[in-house]
This record gives sequence, structure tokens and C-alpha cells, in this order.
Amino acid sequence: MTKIVGLALVLVVAGLIGYAYMNQAEPTTNTSSAAPGTMRVTNADLAQYQGKVVLLDFWATWCGPCKMAMPGVQRISEKFAGRPVAVVGANCWEKSDPAAFMKSNGYTYELMLNADDLAKKYGVSGIPTFVILSPNGEQVYKSVGYDPNHEQEIARIIEEQLAKNKL
Repeated sequence: MTKIVGLALVLVVAGLIGYAYMNQAEPTTNTSSAAPGTMRVTNADLAQYQGKVVLLDFWATWCGPCKMAMPGVQRISEKFAGRPVAVVGANCWEKSDPAAFMKSNGYTYELMLNADDLAKKYGVSGIPTFVILSPNGEQVYKSVGYDPNHEQEIARIIEEQLAKNKL
């Protein structure tokens, strides 16, 4: 029992430290983009995705769990390539160069820069946070944190949205 309480205390303290760090971070002003054909860099405007199922992965380069989730996000992007699905890495609370990070790690899904306000809109309080939007922009899914099972769960919900909306 004391081990469980100790572990819970460690997790709470780690979460508070992460939260404090995130709230001190200044939003990035980096506007670099990768070479054509590798990744598209965009600003935080969801109107461009109207009519598509959208997966938003809120992340930052300094976030260990975010980095752990990224290979799964890449696989989802590849799985739904050529279909009306937008897989977007919504970079927030950043001080580094997310485009360089994605390029150097071979991630080719879309990168949204300066997504701090969008993170606030969707109530993001920790990262990674995954949000799925229906083709009409309605939020149909949200999860916080890294879990290896998220990849299959997210793919299933995207498939459901595609079927439901006859896309």
C-alpha cells in the first residue's frame, strides 16, 4: 500500500513540475518548413480541414511521452494517406524547432506551428493530447497522455467517422 501511495505522490509531483514548465514556456515563433514532399507546415487554422476527419496531436519537442507517441501517429498518417483524413501534429508550448525535429526523425505528417491558442480551445492541460474532429469540426474524441493502445483506438475512431460520414 505504501508503494502505491509513494508512486502516486511521485506521479503527482512530476505532473505539477511538467504543468509549471508548460505554463512558463513561450510560444514559438519559428516558421521554418521542411523540404517539399516530406511534411507540410501550417498555421493554427482548422478551416482548411473542413470535410475531413482530423486527428490533432498536441505535442512539444521537450515532451518525452509525446516523442514516444509520434511513431504511432506516423503510422496512422500512413494508414489513412489518400483518404479524407488530416493527421496534424499541433505543436504547442514550444521553445525549440519542431519542423527540424520532425524532419530529423522522419515524421512526414502535417505540422501545425503556434498551436497554443488551439490547445486552450480544446482544453489541453497536458501533452500529448489527442483530439479527433468529425468532418464538420465536432470533437468526437479526446485523450491525454501516451498509451501504446491509443494508435489502434484512434484508427478505429477515424474509421468510424469515415463510415458514418460516408467518406
